[in-house]
Amino acid sequence: MSRDTALFCIALTTPDALLREAAGIALARDLHLTILVHAAFPSLPVAAYAALPYGTISIPEEWPEEIGARRKALEARIAEIDAIMDQEGASADIRPLFVSQPDLRESIAQAARTADAAFFAPELREQDGAFAQMLQAVLFDAPIPAVINTLPGLAPERVLLAWDESLACARAAHLALPCLKAAREVGIVCFDQPAQDVAGGRIEPGAGAAAWLSHHGCSVTLTQLPAGKREIGGAILDHARETGAGLIVAGGYGHARLRQAVFGGTSRTLIEQTELPVLLAH
Repeated sequence: MSRDTALFCIALTTPDALLREAAGIALARDLHLTILVHAAFPSLPVAAYAALPYGTISIPEEWPEEIGARRKALEARIAEIDAIMDQEGASADIRPLFVSQPDLRESIAQAARTADAAFFAPELREQDGAFAQMLQAVLFDAPIPAVINTLPGLAPERVLLAWDESLACARAAHLALPCLKAAREVGIVCFDQPAQDVAGGRIEPGAGAAAWLSHHGCSVTLTQLPAGKREIGGAILDHARETGAGLIVAGGYGHARLRQAVFGGTSRTLIEQTELPVLLAH
């Protein structure tokens, strides 16, 4: 029997109730959980850096003590989580994630490369920069989807595929295929997409994706809409609410990240909201 591995990134403050819920879903769905428990690594105080090039670094005595205290708290929390997983009967391994900010992305990427999908506890959004780095690690340095605003084991009855003919969107659809096939209804929505010229004629936006998913046995509805004055990400969210979608599948950062960081973009809109589950791939 096959068993998918879900990478579940959490914070020290992630409550026991959420962990028990995740364990229960994992047990019911026959998932293995790889849980990364993130504890913020204390930054070296700016005063420790002397004037360069002739100065030396002076490490305050309090800094190693703080590192030791945080590591001890992390070890204690891991023991508690391990006990919760045992009590709930879930298959899980729990790992510490206690690294400096520059090393965080690579640590997440390494773990994600041997998992099937990555999920993130909501408390990570409260930690300075951690959630963004983790998300980027999965999207750009690993071959799996990043799933936000939900727990591992998601099984929605209605899924919305936000289709835009991009490679990122196609990858997201392929990675989400098991979820799409399991859903009762799959909606495909295209905003402001032109018809494409292909050999033998023209194809309407989303028609190829709809045919492909239909061949997989999905019950598909294709909708083509104008965004009007709305930003595309907001239009996708509105349509998901209107149709009762339990998951949005979309390509992540199909345009340059610098442009999206400065001007905003679809991915940024979908990531910053916390209401609807979203599966992203790049």
